[in-house]
Amino acid sequence: MYSATGQWNQERNADTINGADDDDNHDASEASPVEQRYAQLVQEWAAKLLPGQQPLSVLDFGCGRGPLLDLLKDAGFLTYGLDPATRHLVHKHKMLEAIPAEPTFDIVVSKHVFEHVPDPMSLMVQLRQSLKPGGFLLCGMPSMDELTTHKKLRYCINWSHHITAYTRQSLTALLTHAGFVVEAFPTPTRSDRLICVATSGVGALPTDPLSDARVQLRAFRKARDGRLRQLFPKRILAALQNARRI
Repeated sequence: MYSATGQWNQERNADTINGADDDDNHDASEASPVEQRYAQLVQEWAAKLLPGQQPLSVLDFGCGRGPLLDLLKDAGFLTYGLDPATRHLVHKHKMLEAIPAEPTFDIVVSKHVFEHVPDPMSLMVQLRQSLKPGGFLLCGMPSMDELTTHKKLRYCINWSHHITAYTRQSLTALLTHAGFVVEAFPTPTRSDRLICVATSGVGALPTDPLSDARVQLRAFRKARDGRLRQLFPKRILAALQNARRI
């Protein structure tokens, strides 16, 4: 799955070829505002959860060419990366072949990776097992929480690259099942994105993890159908709706 020829690597290479956002590709030679935001959050939460412990080790899972790790190394962190697509291009940080099975890192960052994998909870469990006691996970992905505002359904989920979609509620459920407790949802740089900080522990499961996703999707579809009614005569619209049912 995570090898240089595996599904995850192929999807991320396809993102680059198809022109996805630079800060989703992890491959910008200089830190983007998103990487700067993540570096800021790593330092803020390290000060809250791991005060007085220096130096702290951080793994960037899906590090690309390492712009986030560059920022964290300059801030005094011990930096590790894991990315089959670019490990041969990163020289300033220790690159790994696989997620360690034992507690190794104080902090794990996974920025825009979970939406690419078919079994995100399994990956979350592996990342949790690599955390030292008291450590934390900082992760980010596209968000459906504001779908009716940002209207980017295909960015949140599509058949080829972003194959799993997330809201705060559904992400909380997955992380809880994986042995995490959600600490916070920091403000992202855009409304179509989600950032989460989580620590190891036993958390409370949401009653209905998919309820907010259903609300957003229904509202999105209702708004879309309303726009179609304005654009197409009734006869054409009925044909489109019948074709959708087939």
